[in-house]
Amino acid sequence: MIESTASRSSTARHVAAIVLVSAAYESLFVGHGLNLLDDLWPLRAVHEMAEGGSLYRDVFFVFPPGHLIPAWIGHAIDPPGLWVARIVWAAFAVAAAVALYFLARRIMPAPFAVAAALCVALAAPRSHLMHTVFGYRYLVFSVLALLAFARRLDTGRPGWLGVAGLLLGVGAFFRLTPPFAAGCGLGVAIFAVHPGWRDRVRDWSWLGAGVAIVFVPLLALAALTIGVPELWREIVTRPATMLYLQSL
Repeated sequence: MIESTASRSSTARHVAAIVLVSAAYESLFVGHGLNLLDDLWPLRAVHEMAEGGSLYRDVFFVFPPGHLIPAWIGHAIDPPGLWVARIVWAAFAVAAAVALYFLARRIMPAPFAVAAALCVALAAPRSHLMHTVFGYRYLVFSVLALLAFARRLDTGRPGWLGVAGLLLGVGAFFRLTPPFAAGCGLGVAIFAVHPGWRDRVRDWSWLGAGVAIVFVPLLALAALTIGVPELWREIVTRPATMLYLQSL
């Protein structure tokens, strides 16, 4: 019991340090932003929607649409919403660093887990300037999915893979590439963990079902509103041509 209490106290100190460092670092960009194009186009899209425009018809197309949520929150609280949106984006980055700490604690000693989380927290300034952390903002959902997979290994309950799939689906609502990469990793991990095909198919089914619950309705809505060809361009063609390395 004493060791457990000491461990919880140590974890709390680690998390507090990571939050402090990450929040302090991200605060440097709240006043300066990333770049005018990537800072302002979500706000412009939200402004046009607030003026009566329809996403995918009157407004610059963005898929998946969850990326507009921080801008929408900012515009609703303090129009035009630039500062509030930046704070929401920064909060996602801080959450990613904290979640990575808990994931790292499963595979390495605590000091190394802290170091790993701090490396993520202190992303290179050039990354912020050039916006290569576009997917990194929402990496927290992928990390939580990996933690759900870890719980499946601990408990032996395949339902945790359904939770992992749900988290990947939510992450894909915000950004496609990070959950796609995590999903591929989980698929390979399931293959490696189970010696038999029956167990593999069962776990893949749980994972796929979780993703489908969130992502299939999103795909259906987008296909009905903008059409399959445009949807294909946004999901496959555009990411492939722009080489989104953040998924790695």
